[in-house]
Amino acid sequence: IYGSDAAGALIPLDFHDDAADIRITGYISKPSLIRSSRAWQTYIVNGRTIQNRAIAKAIDNVYRSLVPKMGFPLAVLVITVPQRTIDVNVHPQKTEMKFEDEGRIFKAVYKAVLDAIRSAAGETTGIAAAVEKPKFHYEAMPLDVSASPASAPFAAPLRGYAAPPPRPQTVHEALQWAGTRVDLRTAQDAVQEARTQERAAFADVPSAPQAAQGDDISMEERMLPIGQVDLTYIIAQSAATLYIIDQHAAHERILFDRFSAQTDGIPSQQMLVHAILSFDAHEAQYIEENAELFDQLGFHLEAAGERTYRLTETPADVPTEEAEGIIREILASLGDLHTATPANLREAGIATMACRAAIKAGEELSIRQMEILLEELRATPFPFTCPHGRPTILKFGTHDLAKMFKRTGFGL
Repeated sequence: IYGSDAAGALIPLDFHDDAADIRITGYISKPSLIRSSRAWQTYIVNGRTIQNRAIAKAIDNVYRSLVPKMGFPLAVLVITVPQRTIDVNVHPQKTEMKFEDEGRIFKAVYKAVLDAIRSAAGETTGIAAAVEKPKFHYEAMPLDVSASPASAPFAAPLRGYAAPPPRPQTVHEALQWAGTRVDLRTAQDAVQEARTQERAAFADVPSAPQAAQGDDISMEERMLPIGQVDLTYIIAQSAATLYIIDQHAAHERILFDRFSAQTDGIPSQQMLVHAILSFDAHEAQYIEENAELFDQLGFHLEAAGERTYRLTETPADVPTEEAEGIIREILASLGDLHTATPANLREAGIATMACRAAIKAGEELSIRQMEILLEELRATPFPFTCPHGRPTILKFGTHDLAKMFKRTGFGL
């Protein structure tokens, strides 16, 4: 019915809420399998196929930070509830159903889907399947090797090999650049030794506790950074794989998951100089109504006059200079929410904080900073997409590289 590609991308779920006498079974797709509409979602309640906004919204909320905005997961949910708690007479064709407690159904579906996704976090290979191997059209570009006479200043050094070789540009500085004549045999031996040591180092890396299995990308692999491209993408390698990582998207995912896990409140830091912030009437009202939310997010605001507040504390992981902008973006996102539940408000705030506090495109990173970023990405539950559903990492195996360079079939 759904196609062979769906078979390996479905996650079973089985949820019981004994207090409410609700049971939910069925399947939900991994974030790698998304469709352009909800037509691929089926809800069966007490044996009747129905449509319901609360169920659809609960699924959307779980996947909001895992798939692109216009993507919808495949879902087949079989829901059993007490017959007295439903009304099927709200639509002439009885395709819609009204629940006695829509909020309880929303929470049950949300928890059932979230628990299923989390249980599959150790098998996150499928999450990356749709983004890890981009399909390109590769076109060979001949090099321009038109001859031109060499000028005297360059010709003489080449004959005596006095000109120094180019300075190494990667993190693998196994050879010291002497700036003098190079012994080719010695250099080849040194390169071979460095490669042998590197492969041994990768082999000694212990496996992650919940390593992904299969042929897709595995965060069990240790990624060694090589450098940056356009101060936006990190180039890294494992023993036999090349990776390209979007530094902003990766850091945004790390911060989003870190903030989300801090259910008791995000740690804050005292500001040395308190900031005085002024807001319009609507913004001030939102601050008053959501003072507890801002405290949980790590922002402590004290009233300092009419529609004026003193900012005394900011989240520990957020640069203080970004604090005001983040607060104003949170207020804007609160105004855009159709359903302002505590969970929605907190998630909107966390998403805004993660985006603003993350490393930006154009920021230069040291090798050590790249190493830390990649290690933290390995440790996060959903490393393959940012909170907006964009990919964080692309993977190229040795076979992929061989095909790009048309080396297949030559035994090379």
